[in-house]
Amino acid sequence: MTRARRIYYFISGVILLPLCVLVVIDPKLGYQYALLFLELALIFHGLKHLVYFFALARYKTGGVEVLFKGLLILDAGLFAFDLHDVPRWYGMIFLIGAMLVSGAIDIMQGAQAMKMQSGHWKSQLAYGVGKAGFGLVGFFFLNSMRLLTVLFALGLLNMAVSHIIIAFKKTDIVYIQ
Repeated sequence: MTRARRIYYFISGVILLPLCVLVVIDPKLGYQYALLFLELALIFHGLKHLVYFFALARYKTGGVEVLFKGLLILDAGLFAFDLHDVPRWYGMIFLIGAMLVSGAIDIMQGAQAMKMQSGHWKSQLAYGVGKAGFGLVGFFFLNSMRLLTVLFALGLLNMAVSHIIIAFKKTDIVYIQ
């Protein structure tokens, strides 16, 4: 893992820690900040994919996939901006759904790492199961907004701690002879 990627994981983990506390202390304001954080993350991630497509990926195999992925992620981020004007539980459904999808992707990446006999498949799989578990439990408590915000804060805490752990974890270096 590059130094810039380690710094990114550490900073995102440090930003998520106070957000967890804010969501529990003031659920209304914490919800707004969590939704804003997700919106900005989706928009920047989608724009990053689009810039990569126009800069390099359109000349490579699978470049159209990068374009569609960037457009889809950007669209999800722009859709999230509309969730400030609707009742709060619609936004919570979107946040929980995003956590569920992210957890499912992490589970698939962990399963792929297990097939490749990589050393980090257990942590990747556990992280994905944790995120997907918080998302699934969240759908059962849609009637209780207070419990839902606490559950979402626990999911954010899971993400924050795992990002900080990832930032300091050693990575394998493969030498080709």
